Amino acid sequence: MIEIIVNDRLGKKVRIKCNPQDTVGDLKKLVAAQTGT
Repeated sequence: MIEIIVNDRLGKKVRIKCNPQDTVGDLKKLVAAQTGT
């Protein structure tokens, strides 16, 4: 598992866990699910 830290729209840092073989599209879906966008 890889842990990626991104900022949501409110400026809070959100940690997202994904697999190394995930595509960029998969990562975008995970980010959207975590940040509520």
